[in-house]
Amino acid sequence: ANMGRKLRAGLTDLAENHPSLGEIRGTGLHQVIEIVRNRETHEPMNDWNQPLTEPMRTVAATLRELGINTFVRWNWIFCAPPLIITEEQIREALAIIDQALSVSDKHYAG
Repeated sequence: ANMGRKLRAGLTDLAENHPSLGEIRGTGLHQVIEIVRNRETHEPMNDWNQPLTEPMRTVAATLRELGINTFVRWNWIFCAPPLIITEEQIREALAIIDQALSVSDKHYAG
């Protein structure tokens, strides 16, 4: 539960710096980040049930290249680390997500 709170707090901090991070949903260590083109309208970076757009493919590739193997589907990034994750590992993952969100920010239209 403690690590889940740390993950959520870190994701919330990232939302302050990345306009393309539309919403964070989840509980505990299972969090989902929604990537949007416009935060006010919640226009998704990728339409539901469609192949990944170039921005989302690039976000997914950036995460993989930097060491995070996670599920990227439509306009969502799923954050579901193992329950034995440490605070240091959460900080490392958040730094990688920060870099990937910089990619999606370039396609933000809001």
